[in-house]
Amino acid sequence: MWHRTPRVLRRLLFQAHRWTGLVAGIYVLAIALSGAVLVFRQEIQAAMYPHYFRVSADGTLADATTVIREVQAAYPGYRVSGVDWPTYRRGTFLAYVSRGNEFRTVFADAETGRVVGELPFDAIRWLQDFHANLRGARMGLTINGIGAALLLLLAASGLFVWIRGVRASWHVTIGALLSPMIVLWALTGMYFAFPQPFRRAVNAVAPLTVVRAPESSPSDPGAFVQPAELIARARAAFPQARLARFVFPFDARGTYVVVLARGVHGDVDTTDEVTLHFDQYTAELLLARDHSRRSAGDTLLAWTRPVHMGMPGGLTGKIVWAIFALAPPALLVTGLAMWRNRTA
Repeated sequence: MWHRTPRVLRRLLFQAHRWTGLVAGIYVLAIALSGAVLVFRQEIQAAMYPHYFRVSADGTLADATTVIREVQAAYPGYRVSGVDWPTYRRGTFLAYVSRGNEFRTVFADAETGRVVGELPFDAIRWLQDFHANLRGARMGLTINGIGAALLLLLAASGLFVWIRGVRASWHVTIGALLSPMIVLWALTGMYFAFPQPFRRAVNAVAPLTVVRAPESSPSDPGAFVQPAELIARARAAFPQARLARFVFPFDARGTYVVVLARGVHGDVDTTDEVTLHFDQYTAELLLARDHSRRSAGDTLLAWTRPVHMGMPGGLTGKIVWAIFALAPPALLVTGLAMWRNRTA
């Protein structure tokens, strides 16, 4: 089929592949290497800061009221946004507090609810911020999206070059074998940067479920609902499920949110979760959303981040993903070698 392609188009694709690789090479190298390290982010942080992740010896957990009280006492003037319950990887509570534009993530002891501390802004968090948005907030995220599009162009043009039947080389072999992975990373990277166009594209093929978040009715602005009461009601409705997360209302019309997990809390599969919304003034249950009832489009988007990060498959899956992440650097080196041989 390739020989029937007009010569001008063939040459254009070849040049597009070559120059895109040269221009985006350093960027792709940095993103790929940082991604290979970040695959093991949780394992590295748990090893460096074991007191933030240690598991309770007898499995006894502090109640929600205690955890919230301890966090509020440790951070006066801050607003507690939510609390995430211990998982099989993290044996501590994870609380979120905010004040104005400041947002902090706090670890609390599983048994006592007392604040343990916060992860320092170390090399891993710096690398995470760099990989996600080049440490440039929204502008960096947009650049990352453009970089992901260039990576997709590299993969597509490289496949055309391979179909052309060029002489076998390490560059051609690696690119041909790992092009599906490169396309996957490029598409998911574009989704993180430009979610709305991506969602529209997915919805056109596999319709997404549209759920409008319910709102509280401020009929009695002075009323106060105890979080423990809502948690008890949620657990009574789903007695076989475990408490996973509690979220406070964001504003006067927001709702309390209780998330339960009927399976393993904190794993990559969230189809076992149920999300319940309660009116913040009356404690009325406004919505109970069962995440097991997802459309194909919902499932695709739900798995986008775990697949991009290599989370399925546990440690073995992460090792495989990290090895695959070395493909772009290998392609850059072998591509430069081919360029040098051609111009020598």
